[in-house]
Amino acid sequence: MVGACSVLAPSWSVDAAAAMTGRTVESVGPLLERLVDRNVLTVSTDHFAADRGRFRFDESLTAQMAYRMLGREERKQRHVAAAVYLQDAFPDHGAGMADLIAWHFFAGLAAGRGDADEPELRSATRGALIHAAERAAAIGAPLAADDALRAAEALSGSERDRMRIEETAATMAWRGGELHAAAHRMEELVAGYESEGAPVDAARVVVVLATVLEAVGHPERAIAKIRRAVGSIDSLAGEDVETFESLRADLLAHLARALLAAGELEEARATAEEAVVLARRQESAGALAVSLVTGGYLHALAGRVADARWAYSEALEAARASRSLREESVVLSGLSDAEMSFDMPEAGEHLREALELDRRRCDRLHESVDISKQMLLAIFHGNFDQAEAIARDALSGSVGDGSRGEAARRDGLRGDGPRVTGEAEDERPGANLLHCRLALLDALRGRSEAARAHLEPCRSWPTSSDPLERTMYAAADGWVKLALGDYAQALASAQIPFEEVRRGAVPSTHESVRVSLPCLVDAALALRTPGAAEPLLTWVAGLPSPPRAPFLAAQLLRGEAVLAASRGRREGVLEQLAEAERICRRLSYRYWTARVQLDRAEFLLVDARRWQAAPLARAAVSTFEQLSAKPIAARARDALRACARPG
Repeated sequence: MVGACSVLAPSWSVDAAAAMTGRTVESVGPLLERLVDRNVLTVSTDHFAADRGRFRFDESLTAQMAYRMLGREERKQRHVAAAVYLQDAFPDHGAGMADLIAWHFFAGLAAGRGDADEPELRSATRGALIHAAERAAAIGAPLAADDALRAAEALSGSERDRMRIEETAATMAWRGGELHAAAHRMEELVAGYESEGAPVDAARVVVVLATVLEAVGHPERAIAKIRRAVGSIDSLAGEDVETFESLRADLLAHLARALLAAGELEEARATAEEAVVLARRQESAGALAVSLVTGGYLHALAGRVADARWAYSEALEAARASRSLREESVVLSGLSDAEMSFDMPEAGEHLREALELDRRRCDRLHESVDISKQMLLAIFHGNFDQAEAIARDALSGSVGDGSRGEAARRDGLRGDGPRVTGEAEDERPGANLLHCRLALLDALRGRSEAARAHLEPCRSWPTSSDPLERTMYAAADGWVKLALGDYAQALASAQIPFEEVRRGAVPSTHESVRVSLPCLVDAALALRTPGAAEPLLTWVAGLPSPPRAPFLAAQLLRGEAVLAASRGRREGVLEQLAEAERICRRLSYRYWTARVQLDRAEFLLVDARRWQAAPLARAAVSTFEQLSAKPIAARARDALRACARPG
C-alpha cells in the first residue's frame, strides 16, 4: 500500500488508492487509517486547502524511499494504473488532469523500456501528451503546449504519427479562434490521409473540419466534405457497414447541422433522424447529442416549443453520457437560444451553465458566443449597465457576469468616456460578436458615434454567406442608423432579417427579427411612411408559428397601434398599447415597457387627456434616465412637460 501511494504523492483519495491496488474502497480505508495511526500517513485538515480530507505522507522522505524501492515492473504498472484512474475519474476523459496523466504514462514508459508492451505504452503516452498540449493551449499556456507536442513528436515513429500530432495542432488553432488557419490545416490533413490510403482517419478529421467550415460561413463546403467521407467509408466497409456505423453516425450528425446552416431544412431533418437512429444503435452519445440539437433547432424553427425543449433535454442527457464538456456546453447554449426566442425565464440559468462549461474548457471562442447571448438577455431586461460591464470584462480578459465592471462604474472609476475598444482587447476570439451587441446597446442609448464604431469590426458580415451574421448585423445596423438620424437606411436594414425569414434562412423567432421589428416601426414613423412597415407586420402576424413569442406579440400590438395612430385612427389603439405594455411588464423588459408607456402618453396627449398621460410619461422618464438612454429620455421629458401645460 505504501508503495502504491508513493506513486500518487503528494496527496490522494481513498478511491485513488483502491484503484491503484485493485481493492475495494471498504477494504482500503482501514489500511490507510492504520498507516495514519503509525505516523506514516496523515490526513489534510486545513479548511482552506484544496486537498482537505485527502491522505498524504507525513514525511516526504518516506514517499521518496518507498518510490525508490518499487521494482521496474511494479513502477510501470503503478504509473499506468494512476493514469487510467485519472482518465476515468475526471470529466471529459480527465481533461483537467491532462498534464498529470501524461506524466504518469511517460514515467510508466520510462520504466518499461524494452518490454513487450512498449509499443502500446508508447502510443498511449503520445496520446496523453497530445491531450496535455491541447489543454495547455486552451488555458493560454502556449509554451507548455509546445513542450508537450515536441515530446509527443519525439515518440512518433511514422508519418501517420506525425499527421496525428498535426491534427492536434489544427484542433488547437480552431479552439483558439484561428478558424481560417485551422480549416486550411485540416483540409491538408484530409488530403494527406486520403493519399496515404487512410479514409477512416480522413473522415475523423472531416467531422471537426465541418464544424470549422460552418463557423467561417461555408456550410456548403462542409456538406461536400462530409458526403465524400461518407462515400469513402461506405465503399470501404462493403457489405459490413456495421463496422463503421459509429463514425458514420458522427458524419451524418454533422451533415445534418451543415444542411441546417445552409438552409436545407427538409434534408437536414431527414439526415438528423437517420443520425439519431444510428447513434442510438451504436450508443454513440456524442453523435446523438449533435443530431438531437439539430432536431431541437428545427422544432424551435417551426414554433414547436415543447418538442424543442424535449429534444434539447435528450441531447443534454446524451452529451453528459459522452462526458464531453464541449457538447454539453453546445446543448445548453442551444437550449437557452430556444428559450430566449420564446421569452422563457429558464434561458438565463441555462446560459450561465453553458458559460461555466466554456470557462472550464477554456474555450474562449464559444465563450464569446455565449457572452453575446448573455448581453442580449441583459439588454432585453433593461440591464444596460450590466450588459456593458459584461462586454468590458470579456474584452479586457476578465471572467464574470459584469458585476465587477458595473461596480467600477458605480464607484466612478470611469465616466462616459470611450467604450470598450482597443487592439489588445480585440484579440479575444469572437470579439466582433460582443461589439455587435455593444453597437445595439449604444444605439438604444443614443450614443450614435460609439455605436457606429462598434459595428466596424463586423463590417464583413453584410456579405457573409452565413445568414445569421447577415441578420445580426442588419438588426444592429438598423438601430445605429436610427440613432444617427438616417431613417431611410434604418428602414432598409431593419427589413433584411424579414427577407432572410422569407427565404427560410432564419426562423421568425430569431433574435434579429425580434430586435428589428420595433426598429422597422420607428423608422417608418420617422419617415412618416407607415405603409413601409404595415405589410411586414401583417406578414409576421400571419406566420404559422404558434405559440407566438410574447415579446414578438407585444411588438406587433405596439407596431399596429402606433402606425394606425399615425394615420389618425383612434379606435382600439389604447387597448393595443395597454396589452403590449402588460406583456413587456410581465417579461420584466424595462426598456420596452417604458417605450410603450411613452407611446401611450403621447397618444393621450393628442386627445388632451393630460391627467392620464402624466403618470405614464413620468414612469418612462424614470426608466430612460436610469438606463442612460438620453435622447428617448428627453422625448419623454417633453411629454411630461406637455402634461403640465394649461389648456
